Amino acid sequence: MKIPHYLLTISLLLVHTVLKAQPCPSGNILLETQEQIDNFPVLYPDCSVIEGNLEITGEAFGADNIFHLDSLYRITEVQGNLKIAYALELHSLHGLEGISRIGGRVYISFTAVDSLTGLSNLQFVGGDMQFAENSNLQNLHGLERLQNIGDGLGFWFCHSLESLDGLDALSSLGGYLILNSNYQLSSLEGLNLLTAIPGYLELENLPALSSLNGLEAIVSIGENLTVINNQNLEGLAGLNSLNSVGGALIIRENPLFVNLDELNQIQSLAYGIEIESNESLENISGLSSITQIGGGNIYITSNPVLNDISGIANVDATTVYYIEITYNPSLQVCAFESTCDFLQNLLGPSNIALNAEGCNSDAEVLYHCQFLGETPLSTGHEIQIFPVPVTEAAHIRFRLPNSGHIKMEIISSLGQVVTTLADQVLPAGEHSRVWQTGGLPAGLYSCRIQSGNQVWLRKVLVIPG
Repeated sequence: MKIPHYLLTISLLLVHTVLKAQPCPSGNILLETQEQIDNFPVLYPDCSVIEGNLEITGEAFGADNIFHLDSLYRITEVQGNLKIAYALELHSLHGLEGISRIGGRVYISFTAVDSLTGLSNLQFVGGDMQFAENSNLQNLHGLERLQNIGDGLGFWFCHSLESLDGLDALSSLGGYLILNSNYQLSSLEGLNLLTAIPGYLELENLPALSSLNGLEAIVSIGENLTVINNQNLEGLAGLNSLNSVGGALIIRENPLFVNLDELNQIQSLAYGIEIESNESLENISGLSSITQIGGGNIYITSNPVLNDISGIANVDATTVYYIEITYNPSLQVCAFESTCDFLQNLLGPSNIALNAEGCNSDAEVLYHCQFLGETPLSTGHEIQIFPVPVTEAAHIRFRLPNSGHIKMEIISSLGQVVTTLADQVLPAGEHSRVWQTGGLPAGLYSCRIQSGNQVWLRKVLVIPG
């Protein structure tokens, strides 16, 4: 039987419509040209939920062939990853306003987008969010509804990014926070709802950043706290509530840091302390609450005006693997309970060198470890030695405020007693002794007088006669 022509036409139209009106293709979707993006709603007019990844990239055909995403307006969810990359002519994410949920990660790099307003309905990201080499991106407006990121959040080389405005609803972050080489970033306001960073916090190479205001609510960091090469950052104000760090503390190349007082609530680290090349850092006493470092290292080096490292005094030496204290020319005191226990009990390798006298070698520190807990006599009881430097003999004068038993010794730079000049009860008043060097090797020695728990030390140089 012959089919009427009009019925054949209708049948063909129905077949064509069925072929056209397909749901989203299964698996991952790769769009590499503007033509493919424009044709997407024609080929898949009912596509709203993408079950796999959605990748939009101009890498295969040249980085200037994608201009807009307007044709993707029907998409409401990506269950896998969203990647937009190598689209240097893409200035906007308009077209993605329908997306409220992304099950995997978001990766946007090498684009010309200047805002994220195309993601204005995005509320949940199951993986991490990474933004890299988006040179026109100035702020994060468009992410105002984003509440949860399942993993980390990172920005690299977004040179126009000035602030984190737009993240005001973000209350849950499942991993790291990295801000690296964003040269115009001057404010961290926008993170005020975050109370914890379960991964690591890395703030590196942010020359416009002067404070960490915006991080005040954060009480814990799950891994390393890293602050490196921030030329105008004046300190760690903003981290005053931080009381737990699950990794190492790394403070390096921050020229305006004077102290680390804002970290005074941290009691333990899971893996070490690294303080390096901070030009104005004078002390680290803000670390004095730390008692455990989880088998990590204490590494303090190349801080030119650092003169007080008592912040490590309370660290349990058995939790330390390695100590290096080097190239701190203003540092004279390194003998604390922690360092002394570590050196005296040979708990691990160490390198203490090229600091000021008193902290210039392991041996010097061990020498001073003998006097921990002793109280020096006041300057009114000063030891006088003449002539100096000493060649063959020297006269040593001293005054005791009260009578009592004293011990007076000459000690080498290695902590060895080479001569005992007095070990007796003496009355209050002026006293003197003569010290015959007896051919001792040239070098630095100390005259030590102990009376009860009080001690006075005076260094003296011996030279060949």
